[in-house]
Amino acid sequence: MALLFLGALSSLGVALSSGGLTAQERVEIATESLCDTCLALEHLVTLGDSNDPVGFGRFSKTVQDGRGRYYVAPTFDMGRVLVYDSTGTFMSVFGQAGGGPKELGRIRRFRVSTGDSLHILHGGRYTVVSPTHVVVRTQIVRVNTGEFAVLRGGQLVVGGVLGTRAGAGYPLHLLEGDSVVRSFGLEKPDQRLESSILLKAHRVANGSNGRVWLGHYNQYQLELWDTTGTRIRTLRRDADWFVPWQSFTGGPTRPVMADVQQDINGYLWVLVAVPLRSSVLRFRREQGFQAREQPVMSVSEESSAFYTMIEVIDPDRGEMVASRRVDDLVVGFASDSTIYVRREDVGTGLVIDVLVVRLKP
Repeated sequence: MALLFLGALSSLGVALSSGGLTAQERVEIATESLCDTCLALEHLVTLGDSNDPVGFGRFSKTVQDGRGRYYVAPTFDMGRVLVYDSTGTFMSVFGQAGGGPKELGRIRRFRVSTGDSLHILHGGRYTVVSPTHVVVRTQIVRVNTGEFAVLRGGQLVVGGVLGTRAGAGYPLHLLEGDSVVRSFGLEKPDQRLESSILLKAHRVANGSNGRVWLGHYNQYQLELWDTTGTRIRTLRRDADWFVPWQSFTGGPTRPVMADVQQDINGYLWVLVAVPLRSSVLRFRREQGFQAREQPVMSVSEESSAFYTMIEVIDPDRGEMVASRRVDDLVVGFASDSTIYVRREDVGTGLVIDVLVVRLKP
């Protein structure tokens, strides 16, 4: 399960005003008015079929564009991206594995922007693909990352590890072309080994007005930053099912923040994967610069080990709007209104179920 990221606690104070929240506040999210019956879920479509030219892998993700098409990657054929229509019918496959300017390496994360361009982070590079699946541009990304947000004007904010004196220990990095403009996300860099291993697992999402949200992997903390490196707001929630933790080496299964996004109405949507029981994970050690310990779990084992909390927050007021438990491991958001789950199908292998999630009137 591709879910690892960490950050330090904010030192900002708590302050609420009747008109909302002011800049640079630390807010404990109010839960008194949350509704636990206000989120509706409905299965929309299943992606994946035994007749598809490429199979899904245990880290496969999906995003949906404005035309209703679904993209799935990474697949068993590295560098290939599968395309499905809005009904889940296979349409096409594009991409070629390699290190060339129009080739794709190991795909870590992708997003769809206005106009249905596809933005892909892969193998130390960032590539933009047109709605007709033609490579528009590609650039080097010197940050060891798995998360990013696309800003207007073509700038990127990526979350991860940057091995330079100026950028080391910061979780966020503003990129313009191949250059790092600024590293930020902490008042002071945290260069401890344990923190550096987890930095690239922070959740990064677009906020309003060119800002970005930083979600912490190991605790229920969300921070809004602008690209000058100023922290605008910190939101924290105390939940007995998400006790903060520091080390991910061995031990019992721990809760993690799986995904974050802000919708067009300004609400912040959060997915938290919560362990069903205190089970001990098996770990394997990766070697080299990216060395870290990765959990060894099959998709079916993940599904039996976790449930998911879906929560909706009004960040301006610091209030929880809705919360619902789902007895599946939700991988992430496919669009503003959809989430998705990986599962093993007897006849097909791995498939992806897409569900509509909405606030009830």
